[in-house]
This record gives sequence, structure tokens and C-alpha cells, in this order.
Amino acid sequence: DPRIVWHGVVDDATLNEYYAKAHVSVYASLVEGYGMPIVESLWHARPCICHNGGVMAELAAEGGCRTVDMTDPDALAGQIHALASEPQAYLKLASEAVARPILTWRSYARAMLRQLASHTSRSVAKPLPRQWQHLLIDPQLQLVDEPGQLALACLLHQRPAQCALLLGEHPQWVTDLIGHHALRAWQVAEGTLLGEVSRQGAVSRIEAPVDVALPLLLDELRDSEITVDLVVLAAEPDSPALREALGPLLTGQAEGLLLVAQGLSAETTLALGLPFEAAIELPGLRGYHYPLVKPGADQ
Repeated sequence: DPRIVWHGVVDDATLNEYYAKAHVSVYASLVEGYGMPIVESLWHARPCICHNGGVMAELAAEGGCRTVDMTDPDALAGQIHALASEPQAYLKLASEAVARPILTWRSYARAMLRQLASHTSRSVAKPLPRQWQHLLIDPQLQLVDEPGQLALACLLHQRPAQCALLLGEHPQWVTDLIGHHALRAWQVAEGTLLGEVSRQGAVSRIEAPVDVALPLLLDELRDSEITVDLVVLAAEPDSPALREALGPLLTGQAEGLLLVAQGLSAETTLALGLPFEAAIELPGLRGYHYPLVKPGADQ
């Protein structure tokens, strides 16, 4: 048909010129994600004839458009003829196109930012525990009448341990708390040369001579690139073997916290080189940062 001219891809200036010269626009697409030509036509105050389904029908519903089944040529021809021959109907659609608010990219961006700014995360209140101590201590752990349990739980919440080492025998609540909070937990207790390894909750327990078991365990952890950052030392009779085995860890390069049970012998305190003032005091426990200064070394 010589009356139909294919202009190809045109720049924005040429497109605006063609819209200005047009009486109506016809957008014959059946399926689109948005339908930008419809909005462009309305922005130029030119009524648009578009498909009566999908996103095109949604855009048309807000005014300035007429819809038709684009698979029916006769119906399309009828709509074009109607708008060309009915001035009042055309003016009504053109007025709707002019009055209709057309959002720009910047307008959509502002609307999106407003939505994001008004968004607040929905918080779900956790059920309250029957006993208030379980606000801090996991309900799976048994509560004891020891102020040190709550104090140690506070410390472990504030300073989580990647790898904890318990030396000697400790109250069960100490072992349970540390096993629950530490990523890894080992306990070395004095035992026979035969040695015995067992699992008590989340704590791996070794019963063997400390001067034999502790160096082997520390070597294995070091080879696995695991740093011991919490040591809990029980108040047991003075043990030169324990001090000698523990010394390289406390005076090495790794940083950590040493918790010493109340009642540790003066000999062990002096031999380990513990400072006069602790970094932190808990009921039944005193805490020191390590590495410590080696006894006899220059301060």
C-alpha cells in the first residue's frame, strides 16, 4: 500500500516530529512487557489505538486510548475510521491524554526510593522463657545456683571463643556453658598413660598425663591452623608438668583469654607469670589476656 511508509529506526528528534504530525497512533503489538509507544503517544497528546489484552489494555484503561482486537483487521479499520470521522470523540480522548499524568524515569525512581525509605523490617517477638536467666543462658542448659554461671555466660556472649581448652576438672555447668558457646572445645584431665578420649556433650575430653596429652593436642591444633583463644584452668594441686606444657601456649604469638579458677596455688600463679591485676574478675574466676610475659623476661 503506497499510503504506508516505513521510516525504519529513527532518533528521538525525528520520533517527536512524527508524533507532532500524527492525528492518532496505532500500536499493533499483542504482547509487551510495558508498552512504551502508548505512553509516548499520550505524552504528545495523541490518542492511541492499541490491543485489548495484556499490558496494553491496562495502560489504555487510564484514559486517552481505544482498544481493539489487533488480530481483527476490520475492527482496527473501524476504530481508525471512527476517530477520523468523530471530532468530539477524538477531542475527548485527546483531552484525556493531556490530563493524564505521565511519570518519567526520574519520577519512578523517586517513587521507588520513597517505598524503600518507608520499609521497615518486621520483627517477630520471641516467646519469653519461664526463668529470666534463660534470656542469656540457653534453655537447653540446666541452671545452677551459682552467680558465676550467669557471669560466664555474659563473658561468652561478649567474647565468643573459636577454640576453648579446659584444663583439669571443672563444675559441670562450666563445661556445659563453654561447650555450648565455643566453636570447638577440648578438656584435658589427668589420667593414665593409656589415655582415653570421650565426648561429653559438645566437649571432647582427654584423660591422660597432662605433660603428654597437652603438647600433642596443641601440636595437632596448630597443624590444623586452629588457634586456642580461651583457656580455663582449674584450681588443682600445683603441677610443674602442667605449667611446663601450658607455658608455650600462654607465651606464644596467639592472643586469647586465660580464666583461672579461684584457689589456684601461689606457685602456679608465680610460675605462669600472671600479672598482679586481672583483666576481668568473675565470681570464682579471674581472667588474664595472653600472651603473657615469660617469667624472668625483661618487662
